[in-house]
Amino acid sequence: MGAPGTPLSEDQRELIRSNLAETAADFHSAVLSKGRKIPSEAMEGQTFSGRQARQFNLADMVPDRAEAMRRLRIYHAAVDTGARAMSTALEDQLAEARSQIESLQADNQAQADLLTEASTTQDQLRGEVEALSAQTALTTLLAKFPILARIATDFSASSVKYNQDIVTHIVTPTVARDFDQATGYVPDDQAQVDVPVKINKHAYAGYAITDVERSTSQIDLNQRYADKVAYALGRKVCDDLMALIVTANFPNESEVAEANFARNSIVDIGTELNKRFIPDMGRFMFLNSDFYNALQKDEALYKAYITPAASNVVVSGVLPDVNGFTVIEYSALPENAENLVGFAGIREGLIMAARVPDVPQNTGDTVIRVVTDPRTGLSVQVRDRYDGRLGKQEVSFTLMACLKLGSDQTKDRLATPSAFRPGAPVGSSQVR
Repeated sequence: MGAPGTPLSEDQRELIRSNLAETAADFHSAVLSKGRKIPSEAMEGQTFSGRQARQFNLADMVPDRAEAMRRLRIYHAAVDTGARAMSTALEDQLAEARSQIESLQADNQAQADLLTEASTTQDQLRGEVEALSAQTALTTLLAKFPILARIATDFSASSVKYNQDIVTHIVTPTVARDFDQATGYVPDDQAQVDVPVKINKHAYAGYAITDVERSTSQIDLNQRYADKVAYALGRKVCDDLMALIVTANFPNESEVAEANFARNSIVDIGTELNKRFIPDMGRFMFLNSDFYNALQKDEALYKAYITPAASNVVVSGVLPDVNGFTVIEYSALPENAENLVGFAGIREGLIMAARVPDVPQNTGDTVIRVVTDPRTGLSVQVRDRYDGRLGKQEVSFTLMACLKLGSDQTKDRLATPSAFRPGAPVGSSQVR
């Protein structure tokens, strides 16, 4: 219906007229519902002048400008009062909303601060626990490898680069002189000698703990593994030190068979050191397990130390000083090609300088700390990294060092006689 170019049928026209009549009736009812007296003939879509519209109650007239302004002021005041009231209410609601938002923000910030503080405290506690584990492991290292406390050392927590040159010191023996009144007391100028060394060893040992391992264990895995790692690091350093105890570096040698090793053997070694004017203070002797065991079985030595004051010898198996030597068992002593079974001397025979590796300022997700033994000054760098994706903690202990020969006259190597060496002809012997 109503398609362009198509005339309307009578039925279609009647339908349109019916719709229009219905709409007009709705309009009339809406206008008259306001109580206005408007005749129906005035509501047929006509147009009227102002006066005609007033006659049919279709419009109202303001008699003059003054009345119009008065009415506008009244209307404006009513509107303004309502708007002000509405604006005040909105402002109050906005102020209350802002206050609630600020309160929520303050609560959220307080919660965030508490979480940050808790996380920081947790990290600090974790760091302190791990530092304590590392400190305990370092103590274990020094207890297991007492040679590190018996040689000349220059230990520091300073960081260095690989192959960096540093200067350490050893104290040379001092010679006593007859007093001359003409010259008085003249001090020795070179009681301490500078020894340049190169940090050319970089050793480390490490371990890893997965979340699965940690969650299924009731023990402190960090402490357990740290002790083993510290032992491995100490063993590596000491093995490197022991590799220096060879004829080329220390030509003085005492030979004795295990079956004949006793207190008298130590007395003879002490005599050799005395003949070379080696001070008798701080002398030590490291023996492999077999020779240490032979010394413990020396009946004369046993009887000499079985007194109430030395009764702990029987319980602990640790020997007191023997003829001025602190005797220490070192089961990892390498025999090498020279059948080394022990060595004796004073601290100036070997020099060890140790530092920690230099690190960049930004170490990413790795926490790096340095633990130091307060007695010896030996420092170890501990690197701790946690891989959140793999759920794995990785820890390594590391240090950098230089091992250097001191005075070759301050050490005496102890070896088995050639008759007892592998491959020696039957009946051959060598006595020095």
